[in-house]
Amino acid sequence: MLYLLNIIRIKFWLPFEILTTLSFLKKSLSCSVLILSYFSFSQTLVINEFSNGPSGVQEYLELIAVDTSQSNNGCNACIDIRGWIIDDNNGYHGSLGIASGCNRFSNDIFWSCIPLGTMITIYNGTETNIDMPADDININDGNCRLVVPLENATLFESNPNTPGAVICDYPNTGWTNGGIWSRIGMRNAGDCIRLVDLNGCEVFSLSYGDITLNSTIYFAGSGIDDVFYFTGNNPYNQADWLQGCAGDPGACPGNDQTPGTPNSNLNDAYISQFTVNDCQPISTSDTSSVNLSICENELPYTWNGLTFSASGIQSVTLSNTFGCDSIVSLNLNVNEVDTSTANLSICENELPYTWNGIVFSVSGSQSVILSSSQGCDSLVTLNLNVNGVDTNTVNLTVCENELPYAWNGITFSASGSQSATLSSSLGCDSLVTLNLTVNQVDTSIVTLTVCENELPYIWNGLTFSASGSQSATLSSSLGCDSVVTLNLNVNEVDTSTVYLTLCENELPYIWNGITFSASGSQSVTLSSSLGCDSLVTLNLNVSGVDTSTVNLTVCENELPYAWNGFIFSSAGTQIINLFNSSGCDSTVNMVLSVTATPATPSTSGNMQYCINEEPGPIEANGGSGSYTWYADAELLEILSYDSQITPEVYSGNINYYVTTTENGCESVAQIITVQFQACSVVIPSAFTPNGDEINDFWEIKDLDLIYPNSIVQVFNRWGNKIYESQKGNYENMPWNGEINGTPLPVATYYYIIYYNDDSLEPSNGIVSILK
Repeated sequence: MLYLLNIIRIKFWLPFEILTTLSFLKKSLSCSVLILSYFSFSQTLVINEFSNGPSGVQEYLELIAVDTSQSNNGCNACIDIRGWIIDDNNGYHGSLGIASGCNRFSNDIFWSCIPLGTMITIYNGTETNIDMPADDININDGNCRLVVPLENATLFESNPNTPGAVICDYPNTGWTNGGIWSRIGMRNAGDCIRLVDLNGCEVFSLSYGDITLNSTIYFAGSGIDDVFYFTGNNPYNQADWLQGCAGDPGACPGNDQTPGTPNSNLNDAYISQFTVNDCQPISTSDTSSVNLSICENELPYTWNGLTFSASGIQSVTLSNTFGCDSIVSLNLNVNEVDTSTANLSICENELPYTWNGIVFSVSGSQSVILSSSQGCDSLVTLNLNVNGVDTNTVNLTVCENELPYAWNGITFSASGSQSATLSSSLGCDSLVTLNLTVNQVDTSIVTLTVCENELPYIWNGLTFSASGSQSATLSSSLGCDSVVTLNLNVNEVDTSTVYLTLCENELPYIWNGITFSASGSQSVTLSSSLGCDSLVTLNLNVSGVDTSTVNLTVCENELPYAWNGFIFSSAGTQIINLFNSSGCDSTVNMVLSVTATPATPSTSGNMQYCINEEPGPIEANGGSGSYTWYADAELLEILSYDSQITPEVYSGNINYYVTTTENGCESVAQIITVQFQACSVVIPSAFTPNGDEINDFWEIKDLDLIYPNSIVQVFNRWGNKIYESQKGNYENMPWNGEINGTPLPVATYYYIIYYNDDSLEPSNGIVSILK
């Protein structure tokens, strides 16, 4: 049997009983092939915030009415949530955290049309969260917020039953007035808060902790004293959710709870996109009128599909900003076209003459269409008369220094022609042109150099007291000025200083005819390359013979010791002649002291150990200085400054080097070789556990030392295991010939020893108990 049920999108809410019946019909036909377009509305509820509260069960749930298509229809910008269910984990999300029973929105008309963008905060009224705002159950107050305790007997109902671990199956009977929060109480270690639509199917869920299955949003870890909140652009996107603190400073610092308000600016923007008319009721239709005036030439006039051929009133049905019908009437008024004429006289030089976008090049008449005071066409005609322009020319010559030259308000800065517009007897322009010729001012430059002692210097009546430029104005052959400029350069008396250092044995010293017998300064006047005086001063420094003493101490093993080319083979003093930094003689008394090399320290000698055996410390003795242990023969890698060192290598051979340092000198190194070699284990073939304290245990010496991971097993002749040692601990608890505290009889037993060493196979054999 095939059922096809299409329920069209409607702009009014259906009674709850019809919706419940349709939901039941959908479930009842699930055994047949059912194609059901059940209310293809994209409006739904999503969880915006859920808090476990700072203590106890101060929990609350925050929901938002949204349109997931993001294309709200203003006339249908609300959602009917009567019968929608709020539940915790019913087993569909995991096997834990299942509280018996559930709650739902009641059949009250209050829930029949919740505006999109409305935030619904539902809380546990028996233990109210300290951050909960005051109750708000006024859906028409325009604040797009509802705050309601779950225990409200009018707006919520409760049921003691839950559907079990299935996705869509909630009871239709057994509902009672008022919600009970304990039926959706959340478990700290893990739980899920679920939102179920009228079909009984989950539309949104948030889980945490060990409840990990089938959730829209999931957070790992405990939810104790935590709040989970959406703060992004997509509530179905895990990355747009955060887990924060619920205000208990002992469990989690801070408080991220925001019941009844947006969680962030992004969250506020997300909610606001669904809000229409401030969540107020929307009129399904309205009426309005428009008054419009047009010009006659705009006819016929088309407006929203209506055509006007004259003044009149017509109406059309449109859609308002909320998507509802809007009846608009247009009152149209048609204005006629005006006509007029204007007369104007101008001068010829005003051509071409532009008037209202029309260009005149001669006298004549032209018309233009303008806009009247009413905004309509106005036809205006201009009759234009053009008067001619007078012209004449004037020639004139001036000198360059008369520039700038002003004539009839025109300024000349050079030769050229310019015209001035004057006024004729007709009131029109009279064009006069001046051709101006400018005779240039002659200019020349003279450059002269003198010595400083020739100042002051006089030239053409001008006086120079220093280097510089000055000009004199003379008269040219054309009667115009001739400007001559003198650039005078004055060479100063040069002064300079020479610094010289020489040795004492170079005295007396002669320089430019001056004799020095000791250090000092003297000056001489010479002639510079420019022919002027040059004063030069010599500062002479005479260096004497230096004497000094150097005391140096070295260790005995540094002999022979070389210093500035001299060899010391023992302590002593030598006089050495060198040169100082000035290049003069320097006598140095070199006093060398030699410190004896300390005695080489003694040790306990070379050592041998079994592989994996823990070695003991190596002790250094002898000498009164400090010890230094090295890892290499070159004595570069220092290991320790103690009197002893413990080897850290447990296989192969290794050398250690120890020295004594005293008075800054270090002895010859003592070499100690530590050898790690493979050792064997001896397995006894019998023992006598008779209580005489001699061979009472089957002792396998050094087994744990050589094979620290070994395990020993013993079996009787029937193959039953009667003993097994702890790994690597046989020598502390060897087999005593008993099983479970009961002595075993004299007999032969079979053993297996697992070395747990990749290089060795297990050992097996027999061991006998003798008494």
